[in-house]
Amino acid sequence: MAALGWGAGEEWVRALYAPLCHQRADRSLALWDVPLAVCGRCTGAYLGAWLGLVLVALRGRPWLRRGALALALAALPNLLDLAGGTVLGLGLATGPRAVVAFPLGVVLGGLLGDALLELALRRSLRRAPPQSSPDRGMHPSWER
Repeated sequence: MAALGWGAGEEWVRALYAPLCHQRADRSLALWDVPLAVCGRCTGAYLGAWLGLVLVALRGRPWLRRGALALALAALPNLLDLAGGTVLGLGLATGPRAVVAFPLGVVLGGLLGDALLELALRRSLRRAPPQSSPDRGMHPSWER
């Protein structure tokens, strides 16, 4: 951000992400030779989470029916990298860490999007006038 002339903005962004990421420059991807405010793994996870939220918004209904399984499968490569780096000293480089974290971010973003969508749908049902149909509690967009 300093390379872009943002000055104090860089400090603010780094402070925002400091509780979530170690922000080591040697483990961060760089744009215009300036390290990002988060490490490679966090960069991949955040980009994936953004995509997961976009997918939920485009679909308009929950898409992770088996969220726990998807979360476990997406977390597995990250856990293997963590174990390999901690136990064997064979951790991935920054770029591959971002790639490995991306699917986990997509699943987490999708789960967040699903939860937000469900909350919005429930709120809209509470405000809707009563209907005479027997499945009144089910929103039409949830039907398959």
